[in-house]
Amino acid sequence: MFVLGARFTCLTLRRINGLHAKRAFSPAHGVVITAAGRDLPKRCTGHGSCAPDGQPEPGETCGEPGPNTKETNVALRDILVLIDAETKAAGPYGLALAAAAGASATGAFMVAEPNLARYAGLGLPKDVIEAADGRARDLAAQHLADFEAAAKLAGVPAETLAIAGSLNPEGELARLAGHFDLMVVEQADPDSMASGNRFAEAVLFGSGRPILMVPYIQRARPVLGKVLVAWDGGRASARALGDAMPLLSKAEKVELISVQRAGDTGVELPGFNIARHLARHGINVELQKLVTTMDIANTILSHASDSGADLLVMGGYGHSKLREMVLGGTTRTIMKSMTLPTFFSH
Repeated sequence: MFVLGARFTCLTLRRINGLHAKRAFSPAHGVVITAAGRDLPKRCTGHGSCAPDGQPEPGETCGEPGPNTKETNVALRDILVLIDAETKAAGPYGLALAAAAGASATGAFMVAEPNLARYAGLGLPKDVIEAADGRARDLAAQHLADFEAAAKLAGVPAETLAIAGSLNPEGELARLAGHFDLMVVEQADPDSMASGNRFAEAVLFGSGRPILMVPYIQRARPVLGKVLVAWDGGRASARALGDAMPLLSKAEKVELISVQRAGDTGVELPGFNIARHLARHGINVELQKLVTTMDIANTILSHASDSGADLLVMGGYGHSKLREMVLGGTTRTIMKSMTLPTFFSH
C-alpha cells in the first residue's frame, strides 16, 4: 500500500498477482502512468503493428491485430473502488464487477487525518497529533490489505493507494478518478460517519468520469439481468447512456424509461430515437413511458423495485448542483434513497 497526497510527488503502486505499475503524481496534474508490468495493453503506433513499447513488430502493420491484441472497444478495463473504515458493500461489489468484466481494480482509501489547526487550538502536544495520524494511516493500511486479499481470491489484478496529506481530498480524488473508466462508491449510511456521497459528487463534477454507487445495504453480487435507463432527452442522460455502454451491452434486457407528469402533453413516445440507437448496438431494449403524479425520483425508484431491476443508469445533476442543493432534485433524492446500484454520469 502506498500513500498519495499533496506531500508526495512520486509513488509506486504495488499490483498483486505478479503485476506492477509505477505512477507519478502531482497535485496540479493528477496521476500519470509512467511504466507498467506484463499486463501493459498493446497499442497501435500509426505506422506499425500493435506493440507494448509502441514500436512496430516485424511483418505487421497498424490496424492488423497482432497475436496478443485484446478487444478493448466498449469495455471496462480499469475500475477505481473507494473504500473507508465504514464501507462494507463497495469493495466486494467493485471486485466482483471487475472479475466479471475482466478488469483491473484499484482500492483507494481516504485517510481521515487529524485537523492540525483544530488540534493545535486545543493545545495538544505534537506527539499526540502524530499518534492520531499514525493510527489513521494504520487503519488505511489494514483496510487496503483486506482489499488486496479479497482481490487475490477473486483473481482480479489489483493495486491500492491511500490519499493523505491533502487540504482538498475531494479534488485529489476527482483528479485520480479521471484516470479510470469508472469509480465504485458506497452510498453513505445515514447512521454512520461515512462521506461517500460527498466524494461521489466531487468525482461526478470534477473527473469527467462516471460513478457506480452501491447501496450501503447491498450484499448481492453484480447482476445485469435487467437494466433501467432513465431518459429525458437531456445532455446528462445522453452522457450517462454513452458512458454505460459497456454495461448495457452485457445486459439481458434494457428498459428505457421516460417519466411524464400526469396531464403533460408532448411526444407520445419520447425516447423513440434513442431506443432505436440502442437496438442498432445489438441491445435488447424496450421503451417504457411512466405517467405519474409523484416526483421523478420516487417514480423511478418505485418502478425499479416493481420491475425487479438490477441496475439503474441515469444522468447526474442535470440541473446545477446549487439548484439541487437548495430546491432538492432527482439526483440527490436517489443518492439518499436508492435501493439498487445506480450508475451516474454528469
